Amino acid sequence: MSTKMKTELNLANAFIQSKFTLEAMEIKLLYAIAYKLQRGDSGLNIVDLLKEPDDNAIYYTAQEMAEFLGIKKNAYHHFYRICKSLMGKNISLKDDSSKKFRIISFLIEAEYNNGILKLIPNPSMIPFYTNLTSNYTKLELTQIMEMKSISAIRIYSLIKIKAQQNKNVYLFELNEFKELLGLEKKYNRIQDFRIYVLETAKEELNKVIPNIKFDYELVKIGKTYKQLRFTFNGKALNY
Repeated sequence: MSTKMKTELNLANAFIQSKFTLEAMEIKLLYAIAYKLQRGDSGLNIVDLLKEPDDNAIYYTAQEMAEFLGIKKNAYHHFYRICKSLMGKNISLKDDSSKKFRIISFLIEAEYNNGILKLIPNPSMIPFYTNLTSNYTKLELTQIMEMKSISAIRIYSLIKIKAQQNKNVYLFELNEFKELLGLEKKYNRIQDFRIYVLETAKEELNKVIPNIKFDYELVKIGKTYKQLRFTFNGKALNY
């Protein structure tokens, strides 16, 4: 995929706003799966030499996936680490008010052989990626490919929801935001959270997206930080 062309990816808001803990390369790999699923392109054209290709799988060449993930060398070792990690991770959808939850694993199989990466997504994840008619958000993959941190990718995806609603602010309860990113037990010192999550994301977003004017504010209620407000130029996200 050329980073010079615009490449849209639609994702269900329920996915974007759900709780999961991933690294940047892991979420990019999931987006790569969604990208081909939305286009009805399993990648079978690149594995014509295989005697029995799997109709449930998505295929990428090593070169394609390395470009998608921003890998410059040792692609095999990166693929192994990312796929092995993803096999043990899941998405959590929880509604405490109605006492309902749903936990879904991301992948059911991953295989690398002869320069081809084979990925079989959990079928329960596919409705978050395809046949979306409402409650979904358009992301720009070429921008995501340039981001290095998971915090930048997650915040970008979240504020895109509001930008599509012609809004320029997204307000979170601080604990809610940390839970979405799986950071409940990390960065207990607000200064660490500011430096390693918020400032990292701010720098990347303002670098990657022209005129986004992204900023944040930690809001105190009493003497304690309780809320997190993101501000941004929604028009810069709705090109």
